[in-house]
Amino acid sequence: MHLGIDPKDVVEAVREAGKDDIVLDQLLGEIFPEDLNLVEWNREVTRKGQTKAGREFLAESLTNMGTPEMIGKIDSVMDMMDFDEGRIPGFSDERRREWEANR
Repeated sequence: MHLGIDPKDVVEAVREAGKDDIVLDQLLGEIFPEDLNLVEWNREVTRKGQTKAGREFLAESLTNMGTPEMIGKIDSVMDMMDFDEGRIPGFSDERRREWEANR
């Protein structure tokens, strides 16, 4: 939403490029806007989770991930992304597979 692009277009570009990084760069260059608004994105994503609605979103997301014990420990969307991607301990590959199988 931030970039104003359809995520399906990115997925299709990755599929089309395969393992060719140069082709992928070219395809993504055609999809992505010239100005990525990085400062705006960083400001927004590091603050998400600080409002009441944000905390509710984090609690719901962490519960849906099967890790309600992380509520209050993960306090921003950025931290939740890091947690989800394994940079914050607690959501192991095995637990992820189990969670995905039950979705």
